[in-house]
Amino acid sequence: MVLLLVGAWGAVAQAPYQHCAAQALRAEHLAAHAERRAAVERLEAFTQNFRPDLATERQLATIPVVVHLLWQDPSQNLSDEIIASQIDALNRDFQKRNPNRLQIPDDFAPLATSIGLEFCLASTDPQGQASSGILRRQSTVDCIGNVGEVRLNGRPRLYYPELGGSAAWDPLRYLNIWVAPTCGAFLGIGTFPETVPPAEDGIIVDPLYFGIRPADSPSFPFHLGKTATHEVGHYLNLQHTWGQRGCEVDDQVADTPQQETEYRNCPIHPISSCGSPDMFMNFMNYVDDECLMLFTEGQRLRMWAAITASRPDLLTSDVCTPPDPVRTNPLTIYPNPARDCIHLLLEADPADEFNLYLIDSQGRRVYAASLRGESLQSIDVQGLASGVYWVQVVREKVVYSGKVLVLPNSF
Repeated sequence: MVLLLVGAWGAVAQAPYQHCAAQALRAEHLAAHAERRAAVERLEAFTQNFRPDLATERQLATIPVVVHLLWQDPSQNLSDEIIASQIDALNRDFQKRNPNRLQIPDDFAPLATSIGLEFCLASTDPQGQASSGILRRQSTVDCIGNVGEVRLNGRPRLYYPELGGSAAWDPLRYLNIWVAPTCGAFLGIGTFPETVPPAEDGIIVDPLYFGIRPADSPSFPFHLGKTATHEVGHYLNLQHTWGQRGCEVDDQVADTPQQETEYRNCPIHPISSCGSPDMFMNFMNYVDDECLMLFTEGQRLRMWAAITASRPDLLTSDVCTPPDPVRTNPLTIYPNPARDCIHLLLEADPADEFNLYLIDSQGRRVYAASLRGESLQSIDVQGLASGVYWVQVVREKVVYSGKVLVLPNSF
């Protein structure tokens, strides 16, 4: 199996314009981490044999989104309306409701399909509090979205608040989208499953290409929100539809024809390169937004394989449901502050089922348990860094939460 499809960030910079750096980022991480290469190989083996009932039912599954908007120039501080238009564009593209689907060439039209995914802005944050799903931060770091170059001690500044960025919300339960200036380095990036640290998992889109804009705007010809569609495709394990070594390597999807190289602008169908017409209008190509039209059935199965194997908690996350503002919190946490262990007392009936999470200040789960009927639970916190943590109990669609301060170990 071919893992490294683009050898370096420099390969991206040689293009007429920098479209997508996802496969360059993937190559960098896989080259540096053998355990991630092994995880990708396991995922690929799973994907090639994937035929689940869940995917064939074609149900509409919801993926919660949090948008981290980092801006310097006020023009980059996008309105709520533009952000909402991007969510709408994702929903149309992933449900085969995009208006230009009617222009798909006749020979490819039978392959086009809905992925069965719906995206929503999260209504609940990792601590169980109400949220708009949009985080805004004025950045003092130039070109902070260019994670290939804007780093400190090897860490991309975009993802870390102490470096001027915005911390991911729990990537098991949220799709994190960072909208941040890349200064022309690329339009967007999507992280492939199993390839990056959890704190860096999600997609990046330059603010100029996020959301739907008029055709006479500076965003043209990438003004219809298709950059985010393309990068979410990478996030769900889709590769570009062309081989990086001519016709010798493809995207590991049977119903997307092999293609020798990328296409740009808006070509006229048919164009052939590897003995068959090229599907340049596939969302995983580089043509202008108005000419991107479809995902295929093979791509749908590949995305559902990635969700099933690597991102299953997205499907059960209830953070698109606003928290109930009026309820009695049955959760008691003691001692607080704590140094060695915390005890949780929950008013629960023997038949109650609930999930218990301990979440750090950056929204990451550091402890999780599924319980039934237990009224008392203890968590060892000796190995945790000192600081404020959130305890979260999820029972059906109701979330109870509370804060606890973990003190340094006494040694």
